[in-house]
This record gives sequence, structure tokens and C-alpha cells, in this order.
Amino acid sequence: MSLNPFVTADSAANGDATPPRTSRLLVTVVAGFGVLFVGSRTAVFGQVVDSALTALVVAAALSLLNDDEPEALAIGSLLLVPAGALLVGDLVAMASGPPVRAVRAVALLVAAGGLAALWTGVVGNRSLTTAVSRFAYSVVPLSLAAVLSMTSVLGALETAALGRPVLGALWDALVSPEGSAVRVADFLLLLGLACLAVRAALDRLPVVELAPERDRDRRARQAATARRVLTRTAGASLPLGVVVGVVLLAGPLPSGGVALSVLEAATGIATAGVFRTLLVAATVGGVVAAVAAELVLRVRDAAAADIAPRVVPAAAGVAVVLGVLVFTGPVIERVRARTPVAVLPTLERLIEVAGRSAVALLAVAASVVLFTLLVGAVVALGRAGFLTDRVAPVSLASGGLFAGALVTGIIGDGGIALYVGVAAATVAWDAGEYGVGLTEELSRRAWSHQGELVHAMASLAVAAAGVLAAVALEGTMQRPVPEGTLVGVGAATAFLGTVILLSRLRS
Repeated sequence: MSLNPFVTADSAANGDATPPRTSRLLVTVVAGFGVLFVGSRTAVFGQVVDSALTALVVAAALSLLNDDEPEALAIGSLLLVPAGALLVGDLVAMASGPPVRAVRAVALLVAAGGLAALWTGVVGNRSLTTAVSRFAYSVVPLSLAAVLSMTSVLGALETAALGRPVLGALWDALVSPEGSAVRVADFLLLLGLACLAVRAALDRLPVVELAPERDRDRRARQAATARRVLTRTAGASLPLGVVVGVVLLAGPLPSGGVALSVLEAATGIATAGVFRTLLVAATVGGVVAAVAAELVLRVRDAAAADIAPRVVPAAAGVAVVLGVLVFTGPVIERVRARTPVAVLPTLERLIEVAGRSAVALLAVAASVVLFTLLVGAVVALGRAGFLTDRVAPVSLASGGLFAGALVTGIIGDGGIALYVGVAAATVAWDAGEYGVGLTEELSRRAWSHQGELVHAMASLAVAAAGVLAAVALEGTMQRPVPEGTLVGVGAATAFLGTVILLSRLRS
């Protein structure tokens, strides 16, 4: 058993798509320097650094979720829930600022996430897909706990308003309705749902298998007949219930008509408490029996290796629910710190009405669900071809840094940050691409450190020359220079850049 979430030469989570160690170090140093340099121009630099460290924890946790060992699954799930929630909170706080500057902060965070993925190998080769599918089992207990907590609070408020328990009022309205033609519609809908629930239970329960061998053929025919009758009854009652409800809600039927007479005759059956109680019991019992039988069948057919990736993350989700209830105070304080100022009054009102525990569970569950959707979006980008397995982590790191530097230049926070950021993004992508290509051509165990270093130094020299030329050109353009001289300098610089680019492409 190994709890190492980082890429090794023997077990690379991304296969040959992960650059060798030297290239990874070069990409990390160059892109990391670029992120820090560009990020130092932002007002939320400390928050960006904090989020970058959180992204590293997220990447390590996602990597652990690719392991089949229960210990790795448990640690990965327990780390990913709080880290994912914290990361979403940081994103919300960044997005509450000016839109353009928020885009820059998010782009730098994407670059930091790419660097973390570079060392954990969680992007590419379905590694991220596997991790997210397993993490979804941790989200279920959190979501259920949040929904039940808020439902309990709302139920208490409604009980105070009605002067009686809400569930009791709903039960009476369902099984003991007043005589009204409108209740014929919901009776038909209840009949259809009961038929579907019993049919689902009949499909999953071993009705035929448990019969004596001599009676199995007869039991199979009876079951087939029951399924057919239930399906036809549901197929007739559900649409009819919808039609009757729409007609009755549209307005009263003309007196003396056949339709009104039929509805009045059916009202007695539709409002009979005994029939409605039986239908509710059949619906609930059928759903419970179908779900229980389905779970038993899946556990029976699944191997132990298939059960652990589901059960362990779900158990970790339950543990996180208990942790949120124990540490409600720190959770609420973190939520307040990351909530935009304009929304703070609403948050305080919600805490006052619903209570700290319910709001804490709701905030954590919502953050984790949003985090899962964001990671799912990255998976969708990969499947759509925007993030190829070959250099996906390098693309995230260099692309995020490039976008952050570009926004810095657009909003005028310093030309030097634009030049350094773009140059660092270009060198990082070139070093990563070269390392992956070298691995594909030779092998992961080949001794290629010298070649990687020489290539990176050459790229770095070209980038440094480009930055110096851009700074010099910017200084020249700020002086009163004749227009012809500016045109000449621009043309010469463009020609020089083209020659350098073509020479790099040829090599």
C-alpha cells in the first residue's frame, strides 16, 4: 500500500503524458515565478497564494482517490471535502471584486492548479474522471444532511404558523380530503404512482425464484400478468389525472353535463380515506422495497474492489457532516469571511432564522457541489479536446499564466508584468512539451537531464531577450521620436521576432 499522491517514475498517474522530473521542475520554477510576479500586482495576492496552496491539497486528494486502497480513498475524501469547499469560497471572494481583476485572479489560480496537477498527475487519462465519480459518493451524505436540516427548520417555522405539525397536515390533506371534484385528479395521479412503485418492486424482488420449483412457471405467469396490469393502469391513470386536473383548474364544468356527473360519482371513491391510505402505503412500500432490493443486488454482484470506492467516500462524507456539526463556529466564520459584503446581511438573516448548524451544513454542501461541477467542467473540456492528455497540466499552468498576464497588460498594471508573464508562460509550455516529447521518443527512465536543461536554458535566453527588447521598445515609444523611426524600430523588432520564432520551430 502506498499513500504517495505524487507522480513517480514507476507509477505515473498520467502515464507518459507527465513530463520527466527535470522538466517538471523547470516548468514549476518558471511558471511559479511568473505566477508570483504577475500576482504581486493584484490586490488579493495573499488570497491567490492561499488558494494556490489549497489547490495543491485538492490535487493530492484527487490523486489519492484514484487508488483502490480504502486508506487512500478515506484520506482523499476527507481532504477533498474541506479543501474543495475552501477553494470555492476563495473563488467566490475573488469573483466579488471588479470583473476584469477577478478574471486575472482566477486565471492565476488555474495556473497554480496546473502546477499542482503536474506533480500529482490528476489531469488526463481519465484520472480526473475516476476521482470525481468516486468523490460524488461523499457529496451525497452532505447534500442529504443539508436538505434535511433546512427542511427541519422550515417545518418548524410552518408548524409555528399553522399551530400543528406540517407532516400531520400534509397527511390529512392526502388521505382525508374534503369532498371535491378536484381530488379526483390527485387520486388518479396517486394511483398511477402506486402502480409504478409496485411494478418497480416486482421487477427487483425475487418473486419467481423464491417459489417452489413445481410452481415457478405458474408464479412467472402471474408476475408477468401483474406487471402488465400495473403498467397499463399507470399508463392510463397518470395522463387522465393530469387532464382532469387541468380541466378542473381551468374553471367549473357546466351543470347537468355528463362529465360533471361522472366526476361527482367518482368523488366518493377518490375521497375515501381507506383507498388513499392503501395507495400511499403501496407507493412508499414499493419504493422502499425496490431501492433495498436494488442495493442488495448490486452488493451481491459487485466485487470487494468495486464496493470500497463507493462505501469509503460515503463514510467519509458522513464523517465530514459530523465534523461540520462539531466545528460549526469556525465554519460560519470562514463563510462570513468569504461572503461578498453586499450579501452579508442576507447571510446574517439566514443564520438568525435557520440557525448556525443548518447554515454551516448548507454552505459546505453547496460549496462541495459547486466544486464537483467545476471539476466536471474540466473533465468535459478534456473530452471535448481542449485539454489533451499529452500536456494537459502544462497547458493549464501556462494558459492560466498567459491569461493572467494578458489581463494585467489590458488593465494597465504594468507592462513589465505582461512581458514577464507571457515569456514565463511560453518557456513553461515549451519545456513541458519538450519533456513529454523526449519521454515519448526515448523512455521515462532515459537519462535526459542534460538535454532538458540545455533546451530550457535556450528558451529562457530567447524569452529574456524578448522581454528586454519589449522593455526597450516601450521606453523608446514613450519618448518624442519621429514617426518614421518608430515604424522602422517596429518593423525591425517584428522581423527579429519572426526569425527567432522560426528558428525555435525548426529546432
